[in-house]
Amino acid sequence: MLTTLAFLSALAAPQGPSNPPVVINEFAYDQYVQSGASEILEFVELYNRTNAPVDISGWTLTNTNYNPAVTVLVYTVPPNTTLAAGAFYVMGNAVIPNVNQVLTPTGGFTELFRNDKNALTIKDSNGAIVDTVVYENNQSTTTQIPANLYEGEAIWDNHQNASGFESGYSRLRDGYDTNNNGRDFRCITWTPGTTNNRPNLVPYLGLYDTFNNNDNLPEFGASYKYGRAVDPTVVVTPPINPNVIPASPQGGKAAIFWDETGGGNMNMLLTDVGDEFVLESWVYFDSRPEVGGEYETWSIGVTGGSGGLYNTPDPSRTLFTVPSANGNTGISWTFQNTATTSILYLIDHNDGGPDWKIIGQISLQQGVNDGWQRLRLQVSGDKVEGYFGGTFGGLDGTRITGKRSAPQLGGIYVGYREFVGNNGTTRPPTVDLLSISTPVARVERIGVAKATTVGTPDLDAFGFPRLGDASFRLDLSGLKPNQNSVLLVGSAALPTPIDLGLFGGQSGSFLYINTLFTLNLATGATGTSTLPLPLPNNPSFQGATLFFQDFDLDTALGIPLPFGNTNALKIVVGS
Repeated sequence: MLTTLAFLSALAAPQGPSNPPVVINEFAYDQYVQSGASEILEFVELYNRTNAPVDISGWTLTNTNYNPAVTVLVYTVPPNTTLAAGAFYVMGNAVIPNVNQVLTPTGGFTELFRNDKNALTIKDSNGAIVDTVVYENNQSTTTQIPANLYEGEAIWDNHQNASGFESGYSRLRDGYDTNNNGRDFRCITWTPGTTNNRPNLVPYLGLYDTFNNNDNLPEFGASYKYGRAVDPTVVVTPPINPNVIPASPQGGKAAIFWDETGGGNMNMLLTDVGDEFVLESWVYFDSRPEVGGEYETWSIGVTGGSGGLYNTPDPSRTLFTVPSANGNTGISWTFQNTATTSILYLIDHNDGGPDWKIIGQISLQQGVNDGWQRLRLQVSGDKVEGYFGGTFGGLDGTRITGKRSAPQLGGIYVGYREFVGNNGTTRPPTVDLLSISTPVARVERIGVAKATTVGTPDLDAFGFPRLGDASFRLDLSGLKPNQNSVLLVGSAALPTPIDLGLFGGQSGSFLYINTLFTLNLATGATGTSTLPLPLPNNPSFQGATLFFQDFDLDTALGIPLPFGNTNALKIVVGS
């Protein structure tokens, strides 16, 4: 599984400048405080990710601003300091739990680390960079931190650590490092001096009927306010439920996620990360037009995270003249309601920078397709599938399918931000029967394709193979037009792919599956073909697995086995 393989490979790879023995494992840099007060809840946690002790005497921790005229803050590890294998070393304010080295603000600052675009960097006693992370990369798109202080995408969004809701940026698991900080960190309740690794709460089922009104939801952390249980049909004091709406189809209480005092808020499920999830819930949509110039936005995301302020995203790239500082990562359903539009977006946020991709979108209209709606999101491999409306667990409703930029580990999050004058007209994300699981139905790519003289053949599936889906099919493209292409159907992947170059095929062409039989598919004038695979609604097919790979004849290659080939595809049937 990608989750396990990526983690183990990161730990097992040879140590070097891009795979350091010690990493910045967690940090918090901006305490939300009253005006004029000092920020006293800031720290950086180092972690020895090797199986041997590391002498960190004389190592430095620097805080570098994007403005070259601003002083670089430097903190030095004392002599005779050794970090044991698998141990943590916390540098921060005296009140930080498990602090090992108490730091004092320098350079006339009242804070240990600055709050705008900065780099945190650890260097060894010879001045060589060991690890580095840039945060708040949104603050300036014209002036950059020195390039050698970046590691992949920076952390893009803003964050504030609110007292009572202590949170910061943590590696997804202790020492997890893909050399892309936008994917390696998430904003979550802090754990200085102890493990970042979380228990696995998935499968999770949120039924909120047993809670009292305004009770906190214990499975979710928060940046400013916890998720809370509410009766959606009443408004009580304090008004956590801002206005009366009908009960969900499930009935009883629901969960609501927001900061009723205004601004933004982010909640995160306190669970281990994963690279594939199925999330399904009843969600309430209010598409009443906002007052001119006002808007509210929320996201429900998987395999990623968001910033504590949940800065307003800009899916349409029309709200702001500079890239949004939102910083969502992974895949999300994002709903944005303005004075003129009410749109639900399915978004691939990738690693949090400004290069997000809209996979699909749905326009909502008051009284037509808003109110309580089923929302489903499945992410597995490189595939994304979302459902809006329809029956809970069903195959009806509006379906959107697409691909994500790259599989990645991440968590489950809910973010909300409003820019409205009257909170009584808002509708923060309100959900019921929130189900989160790992998918049984999945599509996995195996190997690589090899081109013909006209293009690179590709084999993919439309959606995920769920029981009862009469529309499930395989899609082929990039084939030679107006001929038959040979689709191999198999029962298993070969333990070792067969190199067809040894038998007169192209160099780099491989057979990946153990073949049971073949099918001839007509390609047509467009060089495409489809194979319908309607799936019966029969529980005995749960977990059924098949493998496919296509070979495309091209005599113009001028070799004994003149074929291009697709990747192989593994299909696992599930509910």
